[in-house]
Amino acid sequence: MPSNPFPTEGKALTRFVVDNPAAAKKVLDSERLTYTESEVRSGQTRTPAGELARGASRLGEADININHGYCGVEPGTNVPLLIFGVRKLAGR
Repeated sequence: MPSNPFPTEGKALTRFVVDNPAAAKKVLDSERLTYTESEVRSGQTRTPAGELARGASRLGEADININHGYCGVEPGTNVPLLIFGVRKLAGR
């Protein structure tokens, strides 16, 4: 991750999740765009109260920090999908 993950004047930060990282890198490189890869974890969830908290707690118990999150639906279904940008905590 960059030392400052927030955009500065004249710059923008866009995050997206791809299903084919090699193809995405090829396109970004061909456009001479600067990018940083980061690890994500995804999981399906039902909608009971507290489900998001349980998932976040499991990541925390494994010493994994959540940097950002996305939500949507599993392709071709209406099953809720959570995607977290994660990073293993240093020294653990």
